[in-house]
Amino acid sequence: PAPSRRDRFLAVMGQGGSCVQRVDGLRARAVRYALTSRDVDLMRAEMMRHDEISLSTDGTSLEVAPALCDQAKSLAETVVPDARAAFVAFMAANDCRIGTRDLPGAIADAGLEPAATDVVIEALVSDGDAIYYGFEQTLILQWERCA
Repeated sequence: PAPSRRDRFLAVMGQGGSCVQRVDGLRARAVRYALTSRDVDLMRAEMMRHDEISLSTDGTSLEVAPALCDQAKSLAETVVPDARAAFVAFMAANDCRIGTRDLPGAIADAGLEPAATDVVIEALVSDGDAIYYGFEQTLILQWERCA
C-alpha cells in the first residue's frame, strides 16, 4: 500500500537523519512526497495538536516528538517519492501552470529530480493531461484538481 499522508509528512520531517526541520522551505521539500501546501498545513496543525511535533521558541523550525523521531528517520529512508504525484502536487502549488523558462529553477527549488520530472511531463503531455500554451510555452496541467 502507498504511504499515508502522515507517513509522507513524517518522511519529510526525518530527512537528513534529523527530526528537526526548518519551517521555511518545508512546503517546497514536501512537494517531492506529493504533499501540497495545504497538506503540509493540515498535517502540521494536526500533529501539533497531538503533541507529535512542536515549533521552536523562535518559530524557525519544527521538531518531531522524541517518541516518533526514529519512525520519522526510518520513513525518510524508506518512503520513495512518486515522481508523477510529486509533479502534480508541484503544479497544484503553482496554480497548475508554469512558464517553461521558470520550470528548471522551480523544479530544483522543489527538490524534484529533473530527469524523472521530464519523463512525467512527456507522459502528461502525450496523454493530453497537460499542454504547452502560448508564445512563452506555458505548461498547463489540465485536471479537475486544477479547475
